[in-house]
Amino acid sequence: MRVDFHVLKQSIKWIVYSLLLVNSALYLNWDWHSATHTMGSAEPLIKWLQVYATSIDYAVWLVLIALFELETYVLSDAAFTPLVRRLMHGIRLLCYLFLIHTVYAYSANTYEVYFEVENAAVPDLCQVADRSISFVSNQQYTYVDAQNCARLGTGQDYFLLDDGRVITDFVNLAREKWLAWLDLAEAVLWLFIMVLIELTIRLQDRGVSSGTAITTLNYLKFAAYTALVGIAVHWGLTDLLLNFWDEMLWIGGFAAIEMNMSDWREELEEANGVRSHIAHTKT
Repeated sequence: MRVDFHVLKQSIKWIVYSLLLVNSALYLNWDWHSATHTMGSAEPLIKWLQVYATSIDYAVWLVLIALFELETYVLSDAAFTPLVRRLMHGIRLLCYLFLIHTVYAYSANTYEVYFEVENAAVPDLCQVADRSISFVSNQQYTYVDAQNCARLGTGQDYFLLDDGRVITDFVNLAREKWLAWLDLAEAVLWLFIMVLIELTIRLQDRGVSSGTAITTLNYLKFAAYTALVGIAVHWGLTDLLLNFWDEMLWIGGFAAIEMNMSDWREELEEANGVRSHIAHTKT
């Protein structure tokens, strides 16, 4: 039995897209859970946007991947009118602004973890038990109570974060700092990839299917994707399995967009070859 690789590729692509949609609900729940531990009742809007940065970021990415799928595969040349093109580019520009906000939110979180940390001045966690204070370890929050206070933490130096609503020890504070940097690096890498994809699409819109510019953009994207795989593997090795799973799904989703653009380049090369042959025949 012959395998229709086109059908197989499209089936895998839509499975990946569906799983990404499911993951969006998981991350919304994660952000909500984090907010219950880190947010007060009178926080400003910018703080709420910061704590829900991942969910906002996720929604924007779903819109972006849908737009890229429309432009690189679904819409025909006839359907992709100048009005549709301007509309899609305008929506993508708005999405990029939200992604810049994500970078800002992660930058603010990194700053807070490094510079807005207070020494808790307590010998053990049981002194803050049952005070609505949460212990954070590996980005996971647990309310400190009389039953768990003796087993939470790994050291005697404790630090307060998020205006005293969160506490952690020296070892976990160092881990939170490293994870904050990874979150920021991941957001910057994805924004960089978006710029590269946007440039590639603009070139292919002009009929450019090969050459130094296309090759350079592809190499840069490959390097960025490789760095993201490295971050995902680190998350997997440090028990942040949802982060690992989600990152690999997104890489798979954008691998599908890259395949769409590769097919598009092949169509351009065939069309350019036909035009060259016609021109050569006429001469």
